[in-house]
Amino acid sequence: MRKHALLLTLAFLALALFAAFAVWSSVQGSDVGGGSQGIAVAWPFVFGGVSALAILTGVLAWLAFHADNRGRDHGIERDI
Repeated sequence: MRKHALLLTLAFLALALFAAFAVWSSVQGSDVGGGSQGIAVAWPFVFGGVSALAILTGVLAWLAFHADNRGRDHGIERDI
């Protein structure tokens, strides 16, 4: 149950951060000469960064689980 709570909390925080950025960029863009259309150039970079982060997270998680399933990350255990 804690896994779901953590996942929901992280998802909520990600959405809150994205909403905060959207509001901030709208407010800042309205003060610039281009108005709301002036911030349109930032959105591809935001989506590209979020996509790259999601892909990197997925690849690293796959690598960790793959190594664990194959037993490659288990060290030599000695009884001392």
